[in-house]
Amino acid sequence: MFRDVLDALRNEVPGAFGRENAEAGRFPWNDFAPDDRERIEIWSPEWPEEPAGVPEVPRLGLPPLVWDGGEEPELPRPAIQGEVERSGIEALAYYRSYHMADRWGVYVREAGLYLVASDVFDDSNSDAVYRVQIAFRLLHAHEILHFLTDTAATLLELTTACPLYLPYVRGYASRNWNPLEEGLANAYALRNFAGKTWAPRIRSFMDGQPHGYKDFRNWGRPSSFLLGRRNLATEILNRHLGSLPLGEMLFDFRMIDLDMRDVPVYLVLSPASQLRGGRWRFISSVRNINLSQRFQKELAALGGEVVKQWRKAERLLAQDTRSRSLKFEKLKNCDRVFSVRLSQSYRATLRLVKDDHWLALRVGNHDDIYRNPGWP
Repeated sequence: MFRDVLDALRNEVPGAFGRENAEAGRFPWNDFAPDDRERIEIWSPEWPEEPAGVPEVPRLGLPPLVWDGGEEPELPRPAIQGEVERSGIEALAYYRSYHMADRWGVYVREAGLYLVASDVFDDSNSDAVYRVQIAFRLLHAHEILHFLTDTAATLLELTTACPLYLPYVRGYASRNWNPLEEGLANAYALRNFAGKTWAPRIRSFMDGQPHGYKDFRNWGRPSSFLLGRRNLATEILNRHLGSLPLGEMLFDFRMIDLDMRDVPVYLVLSPASQLRGGRWRFISSVRNINLSQRFQKELAALGGEVVKQWRKAERLLAQDTRSRSLKFEKLKNCDRVFSVRLSQSYRATLRLVKDDHWLALRVGNHDDIYRNPGWP
């Protein structure tokens, strides 16, 4: 779907595209933008033809992130807190618009991941890989709001046949960022942790960021978040006669029609990157599963309905780990061990052994599996 939107914009509003440096002046990330040697792509959009007659699987965001380098990485504490105080989250991750950049997408700094994992999600009860995953989730969610702003502008451009995103960006180039958009982006990122124990620490982290970023509290309630999106649509349209009615509907913030997998993701390496001995990668599918003796015994004992649920989970894992029914996620403090939901009552655990080979460890009652996942 999204590829069609980009093709339509190129054909119908060719003036909508420009160049990053020429169009928008100086962006806050210019001080730490990478060259090609310092950037690796860890997610590339997949736009396959949809098979006829195959129902769409309800999906979550991106697949789980895993460290693929043997020993678990020891997280450094990068000395970049001052950059965050000056430039907000854009010192840690940033979004490059398809309106202005050939290699558009979300750019996550390796140093940014480690700063957030070490400072915001510092917890002796959580392993390093788990903390990096939730750090990525926070930074990625902030940048996805910028992608949603990009697409909201595109919908208006296709409707009016006028370039709108570039003039909108020029309007705040002298300030380096739009306070309204950044406040909404932080509020959107925080929504992903609503009710979680991490939320107070995330709020404290955001309170230490510059004007606009720290205004996330203004947009925290559903009604105010709606109003903020409406005001942002009004700014994009450059409307001076009051807010744009229903402008909030331009932002697909629940990702119903858009898909996070449409957005390329790059990891920006630090000079002394830990990735020299390994790599971060997404687990988008699980196909090669061997069954441990314990797993086989437990599955046989449960029998009937649970066996059917496991077979269904196997098929979904091979197709897409983001299927909502799987709730596929890494377990804290368990080396490369993931849980899979079979039903409301039953879970299974899998361990990534090497490359794309997995071992099914246990299957059983939800509470029992989380107390004893079968590893080590």
